[in-house]
Amino acid sequence: MTNNNQKQKQKDTQLVGKNSTDVELGQELGIIRQEISQLSQSSISFFASYIV
Repeated sequence: MTNNNQKQKQKDTQLVGKNSTDVELGQELGIIRQEISQLSQSSISFFASYIV
């Protein structure tokens, strides 16, 4: 398991173990959206390099 995966698992465990506020959930959602966007951009760049 990578270091990032371990950190995310710890974070997930912490969130499950407490009552999260709307603000905390909103922040997590924002981070997820940002990571999806970055992944999308990386995927586009990756596939574009094979098309050219």
